[in-house]
Amino acid sequence: MYGNRAAEGGLLSEIVRPRRQPDTRRFLEIEARQDKELATNDAALSISWQELAERVMEWEDFLQRHPGSRLSRKAFDEYLFYQNMLLFGLDNTPTYSDDGTRLLSAAD
Repeated sequence: MYGNRAAEGGLLSEIVRPRRQPDTRRFLEIEARQDKELATNDAALSISWQELAERVMEWEDFLQRHPGSRLSRKAFDEYLFYQNMLLFGLDNTPTYSDDGTRLLSAAD
């Protein structure tokens, strides 16, 4: 979603480590962990549905714990990005039948 964040996040994390606030530290931890494995590849989910749900919950937890953070907007964007995938799927990993009348199970 934001390009090559893994490399940037790692470097940024090392540069600001001594001065970062708890919200910044947590944001960078979440981002670095999630960037180790891409969520999508070729319009398909490349992580498990469980991992996807955990990513949504992780960003939701960040937003609840750090409501006034200057990183809230970016965290909310991440939350919506993963939540949208979880609820609506992707072109090659749908959550609904082709006609939109049936919810598919994670095993389909």
